[in-house]
Amino acid sequence: MKVFLSIDNIGLAEKPQENQIVKAKKRAVGGWQEIEIKEAADLIGNKGHAAVPGHMAGGLKAENCRAMQVFMLDFDDGISFMDIRSRCEETGIPISFAYHTYSSDENRERFRVVFVHEFLIEHMM
Repeated sequence: MKVFLSIDNIGLAEKPQENQIVKAKKRAVGGWQEIEIKEAADLIGNKGHAAVPGHMAGGLKAENCRAMQVFMLDFDDGISFMDIRSRCEETGIPISFAYHTYSSDENRERFRVVFVHEFLIEHMM
């Protein structure tokens, strides 16, 4: 399945510093494209490419979002991926892919779960 997503063309091997985060997000915003979900999962989850789920026009603020098909939720504390996966299965919400973020470790699981809507949602603002 192909999805629309803004994705950076440069991968990062470790958690970026603040100035690198801003640069990666700005590059990602310029990378709005249609991409196979498996390729997006590999680039984002395995190769460290930043992603912005929406098609942003004029900046990264919510009011600049013009379209979305991909929804990403971060979980930093208090729940495991297994719990989230079980809840999604119970409610019939399919997870497209998930990955541990750079801040995750054995003592503190941190991860992002990605959901994909069947169609592109446009004209959001």
